[in-house]
Amino acid sequence: MMSRAHWALLVSTLFMACGCGSSEEANFGSAREAYLEAMQAAQQGDAAKAIEGLTASLAAVPAAATYMERAKLYLAEGRQDEALQDCQAALELDPENEDVKWLLGEVKKPEKERFKGDQQAPPSSGK
Repeated sequence: MMSRAHWALLVSTLFMACGCGSSEEANFGSAREAYLEAMQAAQQGDAAKAIEGLTASLAAVPAAATYMERAKLYLAEGRQDEALQDCQAALELDPENEDVKWLLGEVKKPEKERFKGDQQAPPSSGK
């Protein structure tokens, strides 16, 4: 099943493929490319490169899903304050996003209490 982030990328790709947009198209293209490179870096274990790519993506097009991905990386790197800021930025863009609300709750917990029991995975993972 595709995540919201992957659906957003698919929609933006289709939008660009139809020739719609102008400067917005360039921004979406830059954001999409940076996001995909960041996700590849994250899968390869290069958190610094992934964070750099997500930061570039956010500079082009701020998106809640991108903030959430960067927050997860920040948290894994022990950068709790930055993870908290990204969760808050994501909620400003998408106040009803249950996955971001879940992650924000986990960020606020002491490190040893995070991702335990029924809070191990975001709400969307059970759908």
